[in-house]
Amino acid sequence: MISEVDLFHTGYVVSDIAASMRTLTDAIGYEWASVADVTRSVNTDQGLLPRRSLVSYTSNTPEHHIELMQLIDGSAWERMPRGSDLPHIGYWSGDFDEDVHRLQRAGFRLYMLDSESSTSYHHNAAFGYYVEFVNVRDRPLIQAWIEGSALTIGQTDSAV
Repeated sequence: MISEVDLFHTGYVVSDIAASMRTLTDAIGYEWASVADVTRSVNTDQGLLPRRSLVSYTSNTPEHHIELMQLIDGSAWERMPRGSDLPHIGYWSGDFDEDVHRLQRAGFRLYMLDSESSTSYHHNAAFGYYVEFVNVRDRPLIQAWIEGSALTIGQTDSAV
């Protein structure tokens, strides 16, 4: 079961990731992981669809990161409520399958599931935002990316 200590990021979709990063650096002093160009195939309620986005996390906020995403190929995103506007809170999940099912039992609809990286997006109309689960097994790879390494997950299409 997840807890508040598993909350590790808040994500925002932006139209220009480079400009948004500069703006937040100038205004708040954020530093950023290198921008990753991430392409994956994800299982949606309308079948397997591509998802491509440019992504970065703040690197100087060790407890809670800000994630910026610029959608390049939004076909998977566009089938979700709110279209490509995807504000969300992201949690590490130590028991991915159980956490996904627990949110579904609590009334959150599963909109997107990426089996390669064990990432899922859930939405509840009463809450109004998305909850994302990221399998904790990917934490070392994501932390290494935030600290300056290349991101090594989600770089190519994969079948679900």
